[in-house]
Amino acid sequence: MPNALAAVPVVAALLLLGAGISKVITPSSAVSGLVAVGMPVTTWLVRVGALAEAVLGLVNLIGASAMARVLMVVSYLCFAIYLQIARRSPAVKSCGCFGERGSPPTVRQVIVDLLIAIGCGASIVVGCPSLPSVISAHVLFGVLFTMLCVLTAWLATFVLDSPVSEV
Repeated sequence: MPNALAAVPVVAALLLLGAGISKVITPSSAVSGLVAVGMPVTTWLVRVGALAEAVLGLVNLIGASAMARVLMVVSYLCFAIYLQIARRSPAVKSCGCFGERGSPPTVRQVIVDLLIAIGCGASIVVGCPSLPSVISAHVLFGVLFTMLCVLTAWLATFVLDSPVSEV
């Protein structure tokens, strides 16, 4: 059975998949946020980046390649840097992380993205298995593990993109 750290890249991949798909469908908040911090992006460019984000999430869900996990770590570090820059800009009204369901960037989001990056990095070092490996090793445990990861990713969206303002 995998250790608890094995859930981190699965949850991180699910978040990438969900955020990527939502930005492909409704990229305007992400475009506005990126333009507000001085990045010359277009709707088309954000959609392409969001599609790459979703594909990276999918690749990390179905496999445990060190390169794919490294790219996930880099993605979360880039998100944290963007959020930190966006936090300081009064022009950014929404981070655009989850498409139209955006909230202003917060310290909480930066910290969570950094923790996810660290956890994914640790999963590379420890050699955590892929989700299909966990499921095939013990089906009942794998299904429960998957359900817990999906629930955790869903709950994480409320932490990362909460409609409640930070105090």
